[in-house]
Amino acid sequence: MFSGGILKIGDPHYLEREEDNVVKKAITNEVSIISIVGPHQSGKSSLLIRCLQFAREKDYQVVLIDLQSLGVETLSTEELFVSHLIEQISKQFNFDFDKVWTSIGSRSPYDKLNLFLDKYAIEAVKKKLILAFDKNKYIDPDLLIIYLL
Repeated sequence: MFSGGILKIGDPHYLEREEDNVVKKAITNEVSIISIVGPHQSGKSSLLIRCLQFAREKDYQVVLIDLQSLGVETLSTEELFVSHLIEQISKQFNFDFDKVWTSIGSRSPYDKLNLFLDKYAIEAVKKKLILAFDKNKYIDPDLLIIYLL
């Protein structure tokens, strides 16, 4: 019996769709923002993991941000949200989050995120960077976003 959820790469139940090629083409053409929109349980996350694998094969550094783990409290202020984003990205790059957060100083959340991306994330990789955001029920459960930096 099939219970839903993400179909892993190589799963014979996954049927490649036109959308797979559209997103892969957008990655190849370095489109800055890619949005994947669809109803609940329509295969958005399964599509996302395949497209991120494709990006890795094209020599992109991929960072997947799991917004599903965010609670209402984390979304209550920009500061908490940006802190959570920077912490998740830091973990994937093995950065010391406390050291990074302290070095960024007292700036606006937007400036903190930009400084972090410029000074740490983009500097750490010597290739193209993709930030992919998986959905969150409090933001928009039917939307996934991929940013190419």
